[in-house]
Amino acid sequence: MSDITLTINQGFELAALLPCLLVIFYLLARRPEDFYQILLPLLYFACLGSGFALPLLKLLPDFPGREWLKLPVGFLESSLPEMSFLLIMQFVKQRLPDVKYFLILAVPLIGAAPLTYLKFQYAEACLPGGACLDTGHIFIIYRVITAAFVFLLLLISIGRDISAEKTDNDNERARYWLIIALVLFNLAELGVDLAKIHHGEDERLLFIHTMIGVSFVYLVLCSVFRVYSRSFAIAPVEISFQAWKPGKNAYLLAEKALHLIENEKLYRRADFSRRFLAENLGINEATLSRVINWKFKKTFREIVNQYRISEAKTLLKETRKSITIIAFETGFKSITSFNRVFKEATGMAATEFRKSAN
Repeated sequence: MSDITLTINQGFELAALLPCLLVIFYLLARRPEDFYQILLPLLYFACLGSGFALPLLKLLPDFPGREWLKLPVGFLESSLPEMSFLLIMQFVKQRLPDVKYFLILAVPLIGAAPLTYLKFQYAEACLPGGACLDTGHIFIIYRVITAAFVFLLLLISIGRDISAEKTDNDNERARYWLIIALVLFNLAELGVDLAKIHHGEDERLLFIHTMIGVSFVYLVLCSVFRVYSRSFAIAPVEISFQAWKPGKNAYLLAEKALHLIENEKLYRRADFSRRFLAENLGINEATLSRVINWKFKKTFREIVNQYRISEAKTLLKETRKSITIIAFETGFKSITSFNRVFKEATGMAATEFRKSAN
């Protein structure tokens, strides 16, 4: 068996691939109650890891079908912008995006699948007129166009909501940082692809591409574990031999939490957060999340938005206050965030709801 020698670039690719595999195994090992909550993170890191794995396939021993293995790996890599879009939408909404957002996966299915096959099976693609184009060049142009399209769609979909969602909560800050990091990473990838159109896939650009990926993976790794362990309702690691079960205090905590939210109307505070409520109850955030999920079968944010939207509907029906004033009085940080949550909850805009109620 011949020795395997890694180039510097391949060494960095391997160093970035291993954390991607670690995140995938971590998510699968935690086995959350709702598997769909970690579906997009799993697919995203599979796509991200595929980009690092692709150059390493040539190191595998020669076997039948080795070249064909490049096709699914290359397809996953080319789907990274679309998976980034879906993952960012999940971070922003803190739940699985609506079905309509998944239509974006039609882009890689229609475009990336045939172009990936073309890239790895043929060096050139010849037109009927006789002109021939390098398939790798065609693939890069496709990546640039689709990445730009996805980025514009992202701006339209979330707009100012990214800045509006930032809070003082540690978990929220980690989520906010991941959203920004995902956007910047995809912009950097787009920049490298634009450079490849002019200069081709030379060694310097390949190295820059690898270092961008390595930097992204290691910079966000801590935030990844923090967000996935809390935002997606995966219980934090504990030194315990028994699963958490509600004790006598759980009922009291649930009722006290509901009292503070409902009767004290803490949801009206723009700075109201899970940490704020946990501190008022004298417990940690992890315990509060467990109690809320067990008692109400909802997340903290879902309960808070439920009360905010309920009061907003009452104000829209019974007063002539402007929608902006109602949004801030019910605890929303921006009119954009209010409009998005209100439409998700009622199926119509606030202006339409007011008209239908009168």
